[in-house]
Amino acid sequence: MNVGTKIRTLRRARELTQEELAVSLGVSFQAVSKWERGDGYPDITLLPHIAGYFNVSLDELLGADEEHKEADIAEARKEHWRRQQASGDYEADDPRVIAVLDNASDVYRNLLKKHPNDYNIMLMLAGSLENERADEHTTDTGLWEAISLYERIAKYATDEKTRVNAQTCLAHALFRAGERERAELEAMKLSDDFMPTRRQTLMYVTRGEQQLRHIQSYIEHCALELFHTTRFAAPRDTFVFPVNQDVFGYTNAERIKILQTGINALELLREDGEPRLMPFRTAYYYRSMALLALWDNDRDTALFYLEKAADCAIECDARCAVHIASAGEAAGGREKISLLRTAIGEPVIDGGFACHDLLERLTDYPVVRARAAERGEKFVLDESRALEAEAFRAIYDDPRLLKIAERLRDTEAMVSQV
Repeated sequence: MNVGTKIRTLRRARELTQEELAVSLGVSFQAVSKWERGDGYPDITLLPHIAGYFNVSLDELLGADEEHKEADIAEARKEHWRRQQASGDYEADDPRVIAVLDNASDVYRNLLKKHPNDYNIMLMLAGSLENERADEHTTDTGLWEAISLYERIAKYATDEKTRVNAQTCLAHALFRAGERERAELEAMKLSDDFMPTRRQTLMYVTRGEQQLRHIQSYIEHCALELFHTTRFAAPRDTFVFPVNQDVFGYTNAERIKILQTGINALELLREDGEPRLMPFRTAYYYRSMALLALWDNDRDTALFYLEKAADCAIECDARCAVHIASAGEAAGGREKISLLRTAIGEPVIDGGFACHDLLERLTDYPVVRARAAERGEKFVLDESRALEAEAFRAIYDDPRLLKIAERLRDTEAMVSQV
């Protein structure tokens, strides 16, 4: 980001016109306009005054703190995830749950204080507030704060991707808040084909190898869209669909077919022997298919899909381990997270996460419940995980499941040594 773009971002965040900023800095509004267009730069002696006016450091004004900011964001994401997990140690109506979740949002709130004009961090805080206030034991205060942040980002962000993301989140948040007419109006501001239009145009205005690359890019986009769209058939989708055994009238067998269609779409994008695309999410799909099969009392089919889920989780963690091992001691913090994302092509928290996640769902609930009983405490699952645990309880003692769990533990142990 150049100085002019940064000044425009800071000015819009303050809701100032170019004329108002010009008066405060003692320059003409034409000068401010030239800076923001990239046709000129502020005099070097004016830079400290501009930084002081917006209460930012010179490094931030000049874009020199971007590397530090990315490291701060990576660390904040890991801390936020850790605090969210900590909320599962208490019963749903325990006041400590609210305290832990509030602290989770504070991770991004504190990060925003350090980088007060970063719209992507605002977006993270808004998402945290919205999701953490979704439970019945909380108020809607956080949801409305999230809506306010989304409105600010959608109005003032200069990066189109960030702005469109905020606009989309704003529509969803308003719908959740019961403001359905406003939600529809905000949704109408979005372009139906924001990304496809660009890809389609590039296919028609290029030729040769360049055209083939754009065609392949569009095919990949369509396949990934199909994969993500079929997610609605999964038993548990925290952010969009309610948790129940009846989604839009589809039977469990039909929902399994829908999820398999999404997986097949991804398979079209890789040659035989190539690594899976998005193995962590694919493991989630297979685990969902196993749960649906158990709801139909089909143990054999459920165990078949759990084998598939384990294969994906093991591949996910093994690839992460290879990337980290190849980087050696240099792979730490932000570099490590970047390597993991490169390894599997999707966001991850840390190496070994995929196997741990699947193991926790297949084997750990009875153990955790027993330990809680020994301490004279209750162990309460949220509605979605309670449904999941109840179904998987039917196969906890099946030798085939025990073998799957053993494979997952072996991989988790191997990855933890890297």
